[in-house]
Amino acid sequence: MIYINHHDVLDGKVIIVEVKGPLNSETSVDFEEYINRLLARNSIFIILNALSIDYVSSEGIGVILFMQKKISEKNGFFVIYDLNNEIRQLFLLLGFDKIVWTTGSRIEAMEVIDRQLEMRESPGGKTESEDMPSVLTDIEKQKKDNESPPEEIQEKVAFAPFIIECARCKSLIRVRESGEYLCPDCNASFTVNHDMTVHF
Repeated sequence: MIYINHHDVLDGKVIIVEVKGPLNSETSVDFEEYINRLLARNSIFIILNALSIDYVSSEGIGVILFMQKKISEKNGFFVIYDLNNEIRQLFLLLGFDKIVWTTGSRIEAMEVIDRQLEMRESPGGKTESEDMPSVLTDIEKQKKDNESPPEEIQEKVAFAPFIIECARCKSLIRVRESGEYLCPDCNASFTVNHDMTVHF
């Protein structure tokens, strides 16, 4: 038996699919039909949470590769994250890691999808941060202190946008420069340092 569920993120632009159970000859048909229904509604940026997939047979691998091909044909993108070690080793052994994009975490998968969305939505395929539309909600800078800090502390370092995960509520947040922030969902405060390290 297999359990499949999904939820939308980024205003429905991206679908995260969660599968629990084995992906084998009996269940791969259900998985294929589920993904086909998503594609039919033009949901073409799909992330598969594989944490609870405990076994993948040759039929399961076949349907994953087939879904990857269909999504690519629609100019979408497919990412798998949290494969267990046994399945990951199988993917590496068979060379499927060169066909299907895999990451170790949800936030890494979101970063991959985010870059793909930006490349497709930017005029002329520009990748510079100033030319890219905001896919994740940019949060406004919040000052923790009414007093102005020393001038050297006020200096900010701008860098290519990157995504962090809120330590409290697990929301995904895009930041573009160093400084102090508040999570827009739970108001947790955090600091992004000049070296892009984050402290909550």
